[in-house]
Amino acid sequence: MRGRRRMTQGRYSCAGAMLLLAATTLSAQTAAPAAADTEVDIVVTATKRETRLQDTPAQVNAFSGEYLERSAVREFSDLASSIPNLVAPDGLVGTSVVAIRGISSPAKGGSIAEQPVSQFLDGVFMPEGSLDDLVFDVQQIEVIRGPQGVIWGRNTLAGAISYTTRRPTHELEGYVESGIGNYDAFRLQGAISGPLLADKISVRLAAAHEEQDGYSERVSGGTFGARNREAVRASILFRPVEPLSITLIGDYARSHFTNVTLEYFIGPFAKRAGTDGYTRRQDTDFFKPSRSTSKGLTALLELDLGPATLSSVTGLRRLNQALNIDTDSSDLLIIHDQIDSRVRQFSQEVRLTSSSTGPFRWMAGAYYYTRDQRVLQNEQLGPELVGLPPGGGASVDIDFRNSVDSFAAFGTVALDLTRAITVETGLRVTREEKSTLGSVGTTVNIPGVGLVPVGTDLTDLDLDDTQVSPMATLSYRPTSDVLLYASWGRGNKSGGFNDARVSEPTFAAEVADSYELGIKSEWLEKRLTLNVIGFYIDYRNLQVRGFEGTTPLFRNAKKAVSKGIELEAIARPSREWSLFGNFAYNDATYENFVIPGAGAGGGGLDLSGNKMPLAPRTSMSVGADYRTEMTGLGELYAHAEWNRKSGYFLDFANTRPGGYQPDYGIVNGRLGLALSNGADVSIWVRNLTKADYKVDFIGDLPVAIFGGSQFHLLGAPRTYGVDLKFSF
Repeated sequence: MRGRRRMTQGRYSCAGAMLLLAATTLSAQTAAPAAADTEVDIVVTATKRETRLQDTPAQVNAFSGEYLERSAVREFSDLASSIPNLVAPDGLVGTSVVAIRGISSPAKGGSIAEQPVSQFLDGVFMPEGSLDDLVFDVQQIEVIRGPQGVIWGRNTLAGAISYTTRRPTHELEGYVESGIGNYDAFRLQGAISGPLLADKISVRLAAAHEEQDGYSERVSGGTFGARNREAVRASILFRPVEPLSITLIGDYARSHFTNVTLEYFIGPFAKRAGTDGYTRRQDTDFFKPSRSTSKGLTALLELDLGPATLSSVTGLRRLNQALNIDTDSSDLLIIHDQIDSRVRQFSQEVRLTSSSTGPFRWMAGAYYYTRDQRVLQNEQLGPELVGLPPGGGASVDIDFRNSVDSFAAFGTVALDLTRAITVETGLRVTREEKSTLGSVGTTVNIPGVGLVPVGTDLTDLDLDDTQVSPMATLSYRPTSDVLLYASWGRGNKSGGFNDARVSEPTFAAEVADSYELGIKSEWLEKRLTLNVIGFYIDYRNLQVRGFEGTTPLFRNAKKAVSKGIELEAIARPSREWSLFGNFAYNDATYENFVIPGAGAGGGGLDLSGNKMPLAPRTSMSVGADYRTEMTGLGELYAHAEWNRKSGYFLDFANTRPGGYQPDYGIVNGRLGLALSNGADVSIWVRNLTKADYKVDFIGDLPVAIFGGSQFHLLGAPRTYGVDLKFSF
């Protein structure tokens, strides 16, 4: 692996070399890094307006680029442990699912089922699979909880994740950063930004490279989860005239990786692999790297018209994935999946927002989104699975094309009834048209006979759906440092299509009504921040992934409820210290969920009362930041955090004990020295105590083949490293 790493370092890109050269040449112009962000005046765009976080009547978590660096966040799953009531497991094919307040829709690679938590990059809706992209040169990440249908649109039933990248600057600046770590980790990233034409044109170029061995050993050699990722982003800011601003952003990312593989911990397959469930050791007979490539072009326009501002967000995205998965995670040929997914999408949003800060404010807009996806999948089924002698087997070839066209109109109105009381209402009406055209063909290889076509299942379905998402918020500010609010919002997610082989060809749209009460407050001249939020969410027709035989499908749980409370506190006892903590309680339960035809005798399986997966009852995080000036040298800084989640299930059947993840805690930290000449050296660690925790589980394998074996996937072990950064 180390020999290969030296080879890849030689090619990780001329962009990285350019950034390194620029930083070295200009190091004499460096300045001390910006002071620590004490979370006092963070500005967020959760309402599509710039508002101070503490003045926003919604539950929003905001993470600055500086915090992401302190916490060694490389992708979104690294951040999840710091956020109460949020779980983002780095599962079989990456971070394909996010659960907020217990609501999620686990998906399989290549699946067209959409998530209830959407991701946005500079305002552009991102395709599923983008959560594994590298986090680099990011200004801020915002996590907005609860249905966000009015403001953020489609598939924000449980919340939205918004990334804002760093913009071009009118003054020359930049940085280059490199790091090494255990598991043969190596990373290099940097950026350079500055003017091209006075105050009219500015540009920014950022690039990143990362490679690392996997955390799990393959008995036959190599590791599972090894990856090699590169990304580059270029942006240009035009200000041809004072009221007009145009930003163009182009990005490209590439990832080659060996898929992580689930580890058997019960049954004969566990004994065969020589594992006991926590050895991070497994074997496969299908070990072929996967790859993912994404690219996009974003155009942002803002025109100040005086009484209103015209905003336009245009996005063109491509995502290509070639996934190679040993689905049975063993050294036998039972099920191998090769999935080639190609997604093309275009989105356009236009908003007109009032410029007034007076008692009446409004926003109106329109949105269009279109996506085309083609998925080619080949499943190789071994002889035991299809009841044939050795040498036989079956091949299933799946080919489907999916398209989505979505049109929406939305608007909000806010009115200050008094100096202390504000009422805001909003509405979005969305029309979605979906279609799928596909085939599933099966061929059996019978020893002594040869290949025998079994048949082909065809699918040609259309779906039209109109969704109405209203919201209303009442805010009361008794003092300038205290905000009380009550809100109601409705979120929608349209239905979709299942595999042609299952008995339920479609699943229905889901709807959620969310009620939230919150208090945001600041005390002791903003040295202490205390926020308390309570929520109750009523879900209807919640989309839940299950299996029919070995084929995944989505079905609807008629009714589910998620309720709880979230508390946040930040204390700033001195200039040097910033202390933070949060606590969340969440009770997420299926209240009416029956699977027809399942269970003993096929009379139906009643899962009403079961806890929803990825929904810990309690979660909490505590930590501290410390900074102090060292005369004549620079600034010493430290960051430490402890994140804990109580036990939760990984499957909707609430399987014990294998499908249950007990309580666990993760400790992260960083210690560094920022020199006055712009250099910064630090050491960091994640999961210091080497906690073992599961992020995926499958326990309903066919007994005739697997003999009652079950398997799970563990989260990242302890990782650590050293980073060196030069800023100018």
